[in-house]
Amino acid sequence: MTLEIQIGFGLVAIGLVLALVHLVRRLGMTRASGHLVRIETIDKDAKAPVKSAKITVRFNDAQGVVRFFSGQTRGEERKAGDTIAILYKTSDPQVARIDSLSVWVAPLVLAVLGAFLILKQFFF
Repeated sequence: MTLEIQIGFGLVAIGLVLALVHLVRRLGMTRASGHLVRIETIDKDAKAPVKSAKITVRFNDAQGVVRFFSGQTRGEERKAGDTIAILYKTSDPQVARIDSLSVWVAPLVLAVLGAFLILKQFFF
């Protein structure tokens, strides 16, 4: 087995492990739509390529209780009133986080890159 194939299998394995970690973290969590009620820009430098902000999001849990989540976000420009997907722990709604597709980028990139290195040996 060539070194490229070994690296490819390693990358696929790391990608799958990261994906599994994200899936396990979602167990026991419920998805809710929240509304951004407060945003405070962290990056004071107007030229910064990626903006960071502290946010507060209001959402209702499964029992209809209004909850608040405070966290940090990067990238997207957000404003008060925006709808944000929240994942909260069903048994403890105070434990919450933003539900974002960005957590799947690294596992997907690693798995695709690894698969490319493996398939390259057979087809190219």
